[in-house]
Amino acid sequence: MASSFKKKGARAKNVLPTGTRPSVKNGQLLISTGIVSLDSLLGGGLAVGSVALVDEDEHRAYSDTLLKYFLSEGAASDHAIAVASADQDPARLVKSLYTVVTKDKPSAGKPKASGAKSDASMEIAWRYNNSPKIESEVGGQSQRHKHAPSARGFGAGDFAHWFDVSKVLPEEKLQALKCTTVDLRADFDDDGVDEAEKNLPLYEELYQQVAAAAAPFAVNAARRGTERRSILRIVVQSMGSPYWTSTSPRWLSLIRFMQRIRSLLRNSYAVCLISVPGALLPGPVLRRAEWLSDTVLGLSSFAGTSHEKNPALREYHGFFELRRQPRINSLTCTMPDALDLAFKLKRKNLVIEKLHLPPDLSETVNRSQGESPVSKAKQAQRKTLDALDF
Repeated sequence: MASSFKKKGARAKNVLPTGTRPSVKNGQLLISTGIVSLDSLLGGGLAVGSVALVDEDEHRAYSDTLLKYFLSEGAASDHAIAVASADQDPARLVKSLYTVVTKDKPSAGKPKASGAKSDASMEIAWRYNNSPKIESEVGGQSQRHKHAPSARGFGAGDFAHWFDVSKVLPEEKLQALKCTTVDLRADFDDDGVDEAEKNLPLYEELYQQVAAAAAPFAVNAARRGTERRSILRIVVQSMGSPYWTSTSPRWLSLIRFMQRIRSLLRNSYAVCLISVPGALLPGPVLRRAEWLSDTVLGLSSFAGTSHEKNPALREYHGFFELRRQPRINSLTCTMPDALDLAFKLKRKNLVIEKLHLPPDLSETVNRSQGESPVSKAKQAQRKTLDALDF
């Protein structure tokens, strides 16, 4: 008697888009931001189909660097990119993308000699000698080795890359980019269009352009044979700045755009990174924009502030805030072990680190030889409790 069981054929292998990987926590498809330390902070990267919001620093220098990292990673991973701006020509942002480091990871400095360890142990106070070592860079040593480039460079399927901010992308690679630019400055400069077209809100025009660029990347879009899917990276630079005009109807258009773009990306292989000047937006508008975003980051530069001359912060260039983590396909979000973060722009790369104060190495500090500060605090607390009338 013949058995009714039949051997199943080999299942077709699910090929992931280039430059993506599934999350180990919830299986969500992720892409890299271009900064390995930021990927570790976000639980592996940005979720595909999500919206990320960046609150710019005052001079917009470091936020633009973050946008360039995001686009440079897209160029290195063969992703399509779309750039929109009303402040400047978006082509200028594309022409300033960074070059991939193909040989060695950018180093923080020269390695120390073998005898430096014993010398350092004599310089530091004895009470710090037995304290646990602090890994300040987000991601830890194992994370950095995991994504560090080899001598042969990166293959097409690698997830993250290292970039040199001192070198721009060569012209031949710029010509090969799958790039769409949305220049919204024409609404202010062009006087030859009719009045009805001139009064079209910038956010409506922006949404129409982004929707047209994202149409081929929709989840239900037809695919030809075994063609591998790709990812669309969308960047909107300084949305809500004075160049977008700040009248009341425009604020309502900004919120509506955030709602519509989030709904559009949920059914697309695309990620949108939007920077906004939080200091110029009304408080309710900024809070609503943050709630309509999946990931919210904040940059606060030390330039022109009292922190710039603070010796304890001389190694950093500003504070980094993680205000909101995505909760896609999950009830909870990934939280890092520390939220006191700072960033610094080195000669060749941007690094996000855990903020910690250096130990006091001065020899003129007066230290009490009697009771420790902890015991003194306990005695003061005990006296306070004894004075209370229960």
